[in-house]
Amino acid sequence: MWPYVLADLLMPLTVGLGLLLAGMVGVWLNRGPIRGRVILTLGVLVLVLLSYGIGSSAFTRYLERQHPVLLADQLETDGRSPRVMSTKYIVVLAGGLSMDPALPLSSWVSHASLVRLVEGVLLYHQFPKFSGVKLVISGGRRSGPVSEADVMGELALGLGVPEHDLLLESRSQDTAGQALALKPMLQHAPFILVTSAVHMPRAVRVFEAQGLHPIPAPTGFWEKDSPGSELSEWFPRAGQLLAAEHVVHEVLGLAWLTLTESGKLLGTPLHRDATP
Repeated sequence: MWPYVLADLLMPLTVGLGLLLAGMVGVWLNRGPIRGRVILTLGVLVLVLLSYGIGSSAFTRYLERQHPVLLADQLETDGRSPRVMSTKYIVVLAGGLSMDPALPLSSWVSHASLVRLVEGVLLYHQFPKFSGVKLVISGGRRSGPVSEADVMGELALGLGVPEHDLLLESRSQDTAGQALALKPMLQHAPFILVTSAVHMPRAVRVFEAQGLHPIPAPTGFWEKDSPGSELSEWFPRAGQLLAAEHVVHEVLGLAWLTLTESGKLLGTPLHRDATP
C-alpha cells in the first residue's frame, strides 16, 4: 500500500498545490513570512513550468521513443514483418476502468485503455482471417463486478473481433501481474505488445524479465511532431500537467521495478497502471 500512497504524494499537481497551501499557511499565520513567500513561489513555478511542459516534455519523448512504432498499414512492408506476421498473439494491456451503468461501455474504460484497444484491433485486422492470431486483453477487476478485460472484450467484439479470436485475462492487477498471468500462454514465442508509449519501456522490461519476447507496438503518444506552431502553444495547458503525471508515474514504476528486481520480488505489485 505504501508505494501507492508515496506515488500519489509525488504527483506534480499534488506537489504544486501542497507547496501553495504550505506557503499560504505560513504567510497567513505570520510564521516565517519570508519562508512562506519562498514556498508559494516554488509552488507557482512547479505548476507553471509543468503546465508548459518545461522539464517534462523532453523526458516524455525519451520514454515514448525508446521503441519504434508498429504501424498497422505497414506490416507487410516493414522489415520486421516476418517475425511480426508469424506471431499468434496481440496482447493489449488494460489501463483503467470506471463503471457507470448510465453511460456506454466506451465511457467506462479510461482514455488509455480505449486507445490501446483500438490499436490492438487495428493490428488484428491486418492479419489474414485464417492466420490464427488471437487478440489477448489483460486487466483484472479493481472494483465492481466486472474486470477491465471483460469490458474491453465487449468493445472488441463490437469493433469486429470474432469471439473465437478473443482471449481475456481478468485476474491481474498491474503490469507484473499481467506478465505472470500471461506467461503460460505466451511461453517463448514472440508476441505483439500494445500499451501506451510512455508505459512501454517498463512493460517490455517486466515481460522480458519473465523470459517473454514482446514486439512493442506503442500507442497513445503524448509528444507529437506537429508542423508549424499554434497560438495555443503560448498558453499553459492542463494536458501538459497530465503528461507530466504520466512521466512521474513511469519513473516511480521503473524505480520500484529496479528495487523489486534487486530483491527478487518481481511477483509483487509494482505500481498501479490505471492511467487517465
